Amino acid sequence: MNVLYVFFDMLQSECLVGLTQITQTSVTTSPFKRSRKKKTLAQLKEEESVLLKERNGLRNELATMQDLLKQQRARNESLKKLQAESQKNDDSSFLLPDLNIALDNNSSPESLYGTS
Repeated sequence: MNVLYVFFDMLQSECLVGLTQITQTSVTTSPFKRSRKKKTLAQLKEEESVLLKERNGLRNELATMQDLLKQQRARNESLKKLQAESQKNDDSSFLLPDLNIALDNNSSPESLYGTS
């Protein structure tokens, strides 16, 4: 009897039919079950072989990607070190002249660079 109510709830929620239209045959054969064809031993072995090859290929690809990641991290670290060293060496910076100041005929370099 519980099975009938379960099917009734499913069918009623989809607004298909009422409780009076549910028959005993609809209870035994569910439209949601898929009939599967049984595989032979040879088919199962072939499928397993294909899956093992795929798994090994994926493992190799993963190992390659991990190696590439290690190389890129090492390169990134070396570039960061080079950048830090070059910024240390660039402490002797220079000033650009202020182009908004009008030039005088008697302009000295100190007045041009704003150091006076």
